[in-house]
Amino acid sequence: MLLLLHGGLRSSEARALRWGDIDLRKGIMKIQHNYSDGEEATPKGGVAAPVGMSPELSAALRALPRGHKDDHVLTRVVREGPLKGQVSHHTPNTITYRLNKLQEAAGLEKSGPHRLRHACLTILAGRGTDPYRLQAHARHSRLSTTQKYIHLAREQAALEAAAMWVTPCPKAAPKAPKGRERGHVGELGQTAICGTSSDPPATSRKNPATVKRPRFGSPRGFSGGGVLPPLASGCHSRPQKS
Repeated sequence: MLLLLHGGLRSSEARALRWGDIDLRKGIMKIQHNYSDGEEATPKGGVAAPVGMSPELSAALRALPRGHKDDHVLTRVVREGPLKGQVSHHTPNTITYRLNKLQEAAGLEKSGPHRLRHACLTILAGRGTDPYRLQAHARHSRLSTTQKYIHLAREQAALEAAAMWVTPCPKAAPKAPKGRERGHVGELGQTAICGTSSDPPATSRKNPATVKRPRFGSPRGFSGGGVLPPLASGCHSRPQKS
């Protein structure tokens, strides 16, 4: 399934894939074999082309029993006919049968294998893949064929943008309970530390009575060492006359 969905291979290309076409170290498959009406043929377009493999696809291929480089990657045991009991490559019917079994087990709608290739290109286009990179992955001979998937992705993006009008606006965060000092860490985890409060921390406030002020001459009746008397109502208290 990953050959069709992640690799974007056609069913005929997946059935004709050989171990010698796969470079697990580089993460590349070379699509150079194909089946047409049950006979060996050249790939569609007549030119062999590389296809990158996703990490999931690479891991799935590594888990398969690897045969000779000329052996098919996907094989089956023939159940009837003159080749009964022998190992052979898949046919269009056996690939579809296996795919439908997997879809049924997953609760999905049954479909043909080409829908997975279509889904591969649609997903990549929807994720913003460059048209030329998408064309290389799909191995389309004409860019106009690839652009059909780009247009589908743009239409879907337009529909999703229009759907934002019916999306409810997010609710405003609840206000902090009254009576809390600024800088208190409440239930919402908000704090006035790191500059969110203009008031200095309470521990940094000094007693006005002990604040040293510059001496520009001692006030009359006071000869202190630079420490002023306590403040009363914001003003200096006058020294009493003796």
